Amino acid sequence: LTLVAHWTAADGTVVAHTEQPLVPTGPTVTTFTLENSQPWPPGMYQLAVQVGGATLQSRAFEIVEP
Repeated sequence: LTLVAHWTAADGTVVAHTEQPLVPTGPTVTTFTLENSQPWPPGMYQLAVQVGGATLQSRAFEIVEP
C-alpha cells in the first residue's frame, strides 16, 4: 500500500510527486514535507492525497507575497 502526495500549480505544472509506503498495524500518521531552495512563486496550488490511484482528499491553497 502506497500513500501519494501529488502537488500541482494552478497551471497544471507538477510541483512534486512524493510517495510513502504504508504498513499500518493500527491507526497511522504520516507526514509529507515539500521544500524549495527559492521562495515559492505566489499563486494557487493543489495537493491531492491518493492511495491505490484513488484520490482520498484534495485541497487548494494559495501562496501570497509577504
